Amino acid sequence: MVTTAGVMWAVLLVVGVWAASALTVRALTARRPPWFALLVVWAGLAVIGYFASGRPKPASSALVAATLALPIAVAGLAARAQLRAGHSSERATGVAFALGTLVAAVTPLIQLYLLCALAGDCL
Repeated sequence: MVTTAGVMWAVLLVVGVWAASALTVRALTARRPPWFALLVVWAGLAVIGYFASGRPKPASSALVAATLALPIAVAGLAARAQLRAGHSSERATGVAFALGTLVAAVTPLIQLYLLCALAGDCL
């Protein structure tokens, strides 16, 4: 069953991956390290996820926040690799966004498995 909150969270995650891709390319073309921008995107998503879920247990919220770093890190690393390979900033942003979105698509499944293992009451 698809809920409105689930769709909004998916849209927010895709926007976060896009922001991570664009900010990484922009920072690297300006010869600055992109990790601060990636950290800000990750922290923003983690805080929104924490408050949107009704302040869950600390262990589960830490696990969810940790897995949110996966698509953001993939987007940042892909953008860096594309720029080092000599591609344009538009291509680097596009490839980083595509790879980050692919990882973001499986992130809820990873979160579900980890939370299930943490709780110990899996199906």
